[in-house]
Amino acid sequence: MSSSHHEHHPSHAHQSGGSAAKSGSLGAGLIGAGLASLGFGLFLWLRGAAPPRDATPPFTVGKPDVRLAPHIQQPIPFETEVVQLGAPLPLPPITARIVTIESNTAPAYAPLEGRVDHVVVKLGEVVAAGTQLALVRSGELASMLRDLRSSSALALTKRALANRMQVLVEARGASENDLLVAKNDLRDAELQAHTADSRLKSLSIAPAGDNLFWLLAPRGGVVTQIDATPGQYVGPSRDRPVVTLADLEEVLVLADLRPHDATSVQVGDPVDIRIPGDNDSLGSGVIENISQVVDPERQTVPIRARAKNPQHHLRPNAFVEVHISSGARAGKTVIQVPTQAVVSDGLETVVFLLVEPGHYRRTEVTVGRQNARVTEIRAGLKPGDRVVSRGALLLLNALDVEG
Repeated sequence: MSSSHHEHHPSHAHQSGGSAAKSGSLGAGLIGAGLASLGFGLFLWLRGAAPPRDATPPFTVGKPDVRLAPHIQQPIPFETEVVQLGAPLPLPPITARIVTIESNTAPAYAPLEGRVDHVVVKLGEVVAAGTQLALVRSGELASMLRDLRSSSALALTKRALANRMQVLVEARGASENDLLVAKNDLRDAELQAHTADSRLKSLSIAPAGDNLFWLLAPRGGVVTQIDATPGQYVGPSRDRPVVTLADLEEVLVLADLRPHDATSVQVGDPVDIRIPGDNDSLGSGVIENISQVVDPERQTVPIRARAKNPQHHLRPNAFVEVHISSGARAGKTVIQVPTQAVVSDGLETVVFLLVEPGHYRRTEVTVGRQNARVTEIRAGLKPGDRVVSRGALLLLNALDVEG
């Protein structure tokens, strides 16, 4: 009996599972058949195919209009919405670049002609005023040092002669006139020595030998540029500095706006600065300049924002994403339609305007900003018009099929 019970139990399970499988297969088949029927119905609607000879076609086309036949069920209900005025949508994020502020930048030029021996600082390094930046080998320095030593030695000699002449005058061995000449010679020699020494000190260098000097940092800051390699010629006549230092406590953010977007931005508008594709803010600032001319090559309007940078997260030369909070200008409105009402027809952007019930007209429009819900219309519609908000693509396909 026990073995008989175990033999029949699998059989019941198999039958139960088979019934469930057949039920599931039947349900899937019905769903698939329904979808196929709907797709085929849409195809027949678009093609106007296979109706009885005495049947009315579901639609007629006379470009740019589509007229639906009355009293014939359509594959989907065509919904319309009224074109309305609304506040302008916010500007989309703009790609921008971080740069240093020129007034906070200190270029370090080689004050004497020579060639770079080596550079000891690295790009991005923080240095203090007076820090050694690069060692330069210069023949001009050797000449300056020789002149300084020569004038200093001459001043010592003239001082000794003046002192000796003073003793002779007191002993009545020389005239007062001779002493006056000696003192004048001493003043000239000391002036030459002082001039040579002052010239050397004004160069912001530290001699490291008869023909070597260290180029020193003129101020503290971050090394933002190095334009020197060993053996490279440097000097005061060279256009580019050896090293550039900058204070990064405050930076500039440079961006470009499309001309029609520039009209909605004002000096003083706040900006939020982020890494592209990241919602975390790196800092904030305000717009301080909007160009009055359009860039002739890019056909954009350059803007500049100033941003505080206490933590130095905004690094020069980095590309960032700028979000401008332009706000709603008092009394300014724009024409808006649902985004799903706007469809692309080749290079043109169109909507379908409701002329009368069942009668729709393809209308080309110029769009502005848009999001997932609303699209701004800059030309082609007026407030109060009704446009197809559901089914516009199907109407466009009907025009294409009949065209």
